[in-house]
Amino acid sequence: MDYDEYCNNYEPTDEFNVKIHELINSEVKSKIKETVEELESLKSEYTLQSQELSKVRNDLRLANINHDKELKQAVKAAQREYWFDCAVGDKVFLLREILLTQKCDRCASSHKIKVVVDSVEVDAECPICGTYTKQQKMQYSVYEIIEGKIERLQIEIVNDHKWIHVWTHDQEYKYEVGRSRIFRTKEECQVSYDEAVKKQGVNQIEI
Repeated sequence: MDYDEYCNNYEPTDEFNVKIHELINSEVKSKIKETVEELESLKSEYTLQSQELSKVRNDLRLANINHDKELKQAVKAAQREYWFDCAVGDKVFLLREILLTQKCDRCASSHKIKVVVDSVEVDAECPICGTYTKQQKMQYSVYEIIEGKIERLQIEIVNDHKWIHVWTHDQEYKYEVGRSRIFRTKEECQVSYDEAVKKQGVNQIEI
């Protein structure tokens, strides 16, 4: 028999029993009320702690985001200082020099010609492009402006020589320090292009 059934079936026989019944009933209700209040208090405390924990987690997440942002900005600032005013992610314009060699009409750039020696035909060095020095004299440069976003940077130091390596469009470009051909605007790159073409003494060639 549970408590409620006991209370409903209980018939007090005298005033003492009535008082005892009322006392027990009041005590039980008081205990139940205290238990409910404790549970409500624990629930409120848990809710408050959950809110505080959520706030701490959010503050930590924001702190990590700000830290990563500041770190990236510091990296970019250092790169721009050491990488000639450019950093990974920057949009740049590159002046690309392409070295070409004039075609030799004498030997069709084979560097060899046929000559007859003592009635025997033999191969001989082409008098126009047969040596490395002569081939160098036949070389000329054409230029191209390349627009892209820097994907990677690298510095190369060999003895007293320094080069900067730039990657854009999955293509690597290499420039000697002090002769950088990396520009932040197309107008600046165009000026350098015009100067290079004028110095070379050739016109623009479409590549």
